[in-house]
Amino acid sequence: NNTADEGKSLEIDMRIIESKKNFDLFNKLAYLLSLALIFFSIFSIVLYITNLIVSHISKNKKNLGTLKAFGLSNNNIILIYSAISIALITISFIISFFISALIGNMLVSLIANYFKIGDASSLNYISYPVHVLAAFFIVLPSVAIYFKLWWNLRGNTPGDLIYGRE
Repeated sequence: NNTADEGKSLEIDMRIIESKKNFDLFNKLAYLLSLALIFFSIFSIVLYITNLIVSHISKNKKNLGTLKAFGLSNNNIILIYSAISIALITISFIISFFISALIGNMLVSLIANYFKIGDASSLNYISYPVHVLAAFFIVLPSVAIYFKLWWNLRGNTPGDLIYGRE
């Protein structure tokens, strides 16, 4: 009689352990999925910012050629355009960061309530450290823009840039 009771309690304990293992696996998979979504989002935003500014620079190749014709070196032109791009990106980043800090918690609550998530009060808005965000949203696009400018200007004469010759 005693051995039958022990077998049943052991079986219940094994189910609890198995469900904990399943929960841990699901928790790890959900964490991995959230990291993948965060990376994809950051990558998409960086590509969008970079392509937006690079397309603007490509449309202004005539201006680059004119500056080169006036005697500015490639390094000076790259410095001027990079500084303008960095200033625009930094201003956009600062405004976006403060807006997200101000309305982040409220937005998380609204979204949780909209999707009828049970305990929305336990959800909190969490931001990455500013230096990590700045590295992704300021430094990375700025480096990409610098290299795109360098690639456009290297080996091109002012006439090539002004008249669109490749």
